Amino acid sequence: MTTEPPWTHLGAVDVGGRDRTELRAALADAGIAVNESAEILLGLDAIEAGAGVLDLASATPADLGLAGGGSLPAIFAAASEQGLALCPLATAPFLRLVHREDESVDPELRRHRPPDGALHVASPLPPGGTDIPTGFYLRTVSGQRWLRGYRCDADYRLPPDAVFVFALEGARTRL
Repeated sequence: MTTEPPWTHLGAVDVGGRDRTELRAALADAGIAVNESAEILLGLDAIEAGAGVLDLASATPADLGLAGGGSLPAIFAAASEQGLALCPLATAPFLRLVHREDESVDPELRRHRPPDGALHVASPLPPGGTDIPTGFYLRTVSGQRWLRGYRCDADYRLPPDAVFVFALEGARTRL
């Protein structure tokens, strides 16, 4: 008997092939809004690091066995045990260009809580300490697609229903 994996397959995404200027232009041409934190992340050198084609999956902390939610380090460790890997930082803007997730039910942004409908792209923490946002999330509100940066420290506990995007280990194809 085979068991179903605790994650949902999202498909393959080509990550790379555009420099920061081209990527920003593609986001603007697609009508994708970005916040100030996303702008900071889009300016990092890691955005230009091509990763090739990544096979992606989504999972919540609860899917990964963290019924009470968890910190980013705990979520990332639980994901690794399930064969999921962190995505390169550049994954989020390329995923945003092709992914159309469901509309957020609650359009409000609230401090200290992930926004409704957000897809957090799990990636290594960028260098720069607390001056640099932690990572990206994707969200659609009132028909507007967003690429947003977020901040949280290693102790912040995300709820069990927060949705993360990971790369499937061993499913990367270099271009």
